[in-house]
Amino acid sequence: MLRAGLRNRQNNLARVDYLLDSGIPQIPMTTQTSIATESLLHAGASPAAGRLAVPRSRIEVIDVMRGLVMVIMLFDHVRETFYRHVPVTDPMDIANTEPMLYFTRVAAHFCAPMFVFLTGLGAWLYANPSSGPRDPSGFLIKRGLLLIVLELTLVTFAWDGRVPPPTIWLQVIWAIGVCMVILGLVHRLPKWILGTVAFALVFGHNLLTPIHFQPGDAFYVPWTILHDRGFLIPDGPTQLKASYPLIVGI
Repeated sequence: MLRAGLRNRQNNLARVDYLLDSGIPQIPMTTQTSIATESLLHAGASPAAGRLAVPRSRIEVIDVMRGLVMVIMLFDHVRETFYRHVPVTDPMDIANTEPMLYFTRVAAHFCAPMFVFLTGLGAWLYANPSSGPRDPSGFLIKRGLLLIVLELTLVTFAWDGRVPPPTIWLQVIWAIGVCMVILGLVHRLPKWILGTVAFALVFGHNLLTPIHFQPGDAFYVPWTILHDRGFLIPDGPTQLKASYPLIVGI
């Protein structure tokens, strides 16, 4: 064994001499201690290196669509806010509406559906990140409730400027918030059930148009929220009106 140890030492010295003579850079000999140390360093550095190598970024086309829809919606909000004193029966009545008002109102019809679509797309992206699927229930429910509160408080005050407001309008922000809460509760259902309901709503909602209920009927309030626009509380110091049908957002 002593002779074998001496022979190995001589071979190592000969290898060092060869490297020095040939100009080849020397590579430090690896020991068990160095292997353990390098393993710990690499193990500690790998997560940080991975986070730095894959920075989070937004999908620009989604932000562009949001911005474009906001600009289009601005025309309709300006009309509603600064020209409330101008009597307009129905801006979609082409026979009795000025062309500029008519076409800006037509363009605004695409805004709310696009907001709802982008909300659903954002929910899917949140639930399916690159790191793997995750449960979006808490994300959807909390943010949906926040939108409902904002609609009933900040948005309502921004429209009228009075406290308490004479009328609380349940509009697009409220509808998106309710839809987010519903999605947070039902997204775990089988996909074939969700797909069937979505297909029926998209292609069959016009069949519901002839159905109406009068105030005082048992189904008046839920149907007014889902399909018909109308007053939920028509009397009193503060009225409550559903202005955006919830079934469109669902």
